[in-house]
Amino acid sequence: WLRVYIAEINSRWYDYDGNPYHFGFLDFVIDEQLSIDYLGNYAKQVTWSAQEAGYSNVEENNIMVIAAVFNPEKNLCYSKPPNKNPFYAYFVDATAAAKPGETGNNIVTEDYTHTVFCEDATFTIGPYCPDTAEALYSLYESGDYPFYFVEMICDKVLSALYYLKNNYNLYAVPTTYFDGGYKVVLGAYAENIYRDRVENSAKREVHDMDLSVSAV
Repeated sequence: WLRVYIAEINSRWYDYDGNPYHFGFLDFVIDEQLSIDYLGNYAKQVTWSAQEAGYSNVEENNIMVIAAVFNPEKNLCYSKPPNKNPFYAYFVDATAAAKPGETGNNIVTEDYTHTVFCEDATFTIGPYCPDTAEALYSLYESGDYPFYFVEMICDKVLSALYYLKNNYNLYAVPTTYFDGGYKVVLGAYAENIYRDRVENSAKREVHDMDLSVSAV
């Protein structure tokens, strides 16, 4: 399954502490099943219109496109670990992101098998949500891991709320889903907790896949 997310680098929406979110989700550019033969290729070009999506004042230099490929194998996971709010998780095998004028690739290193992707379920009125958002942004800024994340701001973007409920059986916010639910963190914690989840996810065995995304 291929999902391509549009996010504002500095979001138009502010968290409970009055700070703008980073990588605030706006819309899905692509959300569809795909099939690729072994050693095959797949390419698709899509035009996204901010006005048609219901947004105004979207600035070109404030947009990031994030693409994630989800594995078709089902895995039973829980949005309230260890055993509440079950859902079938489809783990992410590859992630790539780009700003306008750039091309991004799924990064593979000697230590990490792929670029990790995190979806953070959050509310602007959630008093614990800023701690999670800050920790994720700090990890991203550190550059220690191949890692991208998106803030799914449920009280501002209803499609984010529906997506999280339908795909992850969302229990509460904040909840972070690493690599499509491979790791789930319910609540807000110190940065080292999220760092551990990113590192564990990055070492997961995945399909060998080249993924790139360009934004123009």
